[in-house]
Amino acid sequence: MGRGALPVLQDLRDELRAAERARSLHAASQVEGRLTLVLTLCYLPALALLVIVPLFLTLLAGLFG
Repeated sequence: MGRGALPVLQDLRDELRAAERARSLHAASQVEGRLTLVLTLCYLPALALLVIVPLFLTLLAGLFG
C-alpha cells in the first residue's frame, strides 16, 4: 500500500516478461515434433524416390546384367 509507482511497474514488467518467456518456451518445445513430422512426411519419401530406388535398381542391374 505504501509503495511508489516505480516498484509496482517493475513488478508488473517482471511478471509480463516471465509470462512471455513461458509462452515462448512452450512454443519452442513444439517445434521439434513439427519438424519431425515434416521430415517424415516430405523429405524421406523424396529421398527414397530420388536416391534409394535408383541405387537399388542399379545394383540389381549390375547383379543380373
